[in-house]
Amino acid sequence: MPRKLVPVSTIDPDTGHISMRRSDPWINNFNEYIIAACRSNMDIKFIWSGSDAKALVYYITDYVTKMSLSFHDTFALVQKSITSFKNSSHQIDKESAIEKSRKLVLRCYNTLASQQELSGVQVASYLMNWDDHYTTHKFQGLYLIQTERFLQAELNEIRAQQTLELATHDVIDEDVFDDEVIDNENNNEEQFQIQSAEDNKKYVLVNTRIDY
Repeated sequence: MPRKLVPVSTIDPDTGHISMRRSDPWINNFNEYIIAACRSNMDIKFIWSGSDAKALVYYITDYVTKMSLSFHDTFALVQKSITSFKNSSHQIDKESAIEKSRKLVLRCYNTLASQQELSGVQVASYLMNWDDHYTTHKFQGLYLIQTERFLQAELNEIRAQQTLELATHDVIDEDVFDDEVIDNENNNEEQFQIQSAEDNKKYVLVNTRIDY
């Protein structure tokens, strides 16, 4: 679609819109240095405003996360693989369920992989045995499941230890309370002692409590 010609670059003071100069309706926006370095077609656009930046972020996010195969195409290919697997004459009745499941998953994967779109860069990187990513730092793998299990085990151990300490503390408190009750009961009871009277031939009971 031809674009509108703009003889001179202008800025609208009311809206802030910038109109870049265009001398040919069929040529895309380009940067002479970048196009010379890349040696390929380009359609460059300078992000002037916040609305353009938001639109660009949405476009890039939607582009990099799109699936090469739609859901209905994927389901159709999987159904085709399952049908082909059922009608295969190479199946052995003595095969275990695990082996049959493995072959079925492998058949589905190969069918989907054969329909996967690959770019020229991906193919060239694979043939040249290049890395599929480049990073400036060395990262350490984090095994999340093992970490969660370790933390859960430590938490359970701490909870069990706290429960045991609380139970021991309650038992000690009950023992102290029982000793105090026994002492109080003993103090409340009258205590007698056998002593000899003035006449050595007689004995009397003497109450030793003096807190009447």
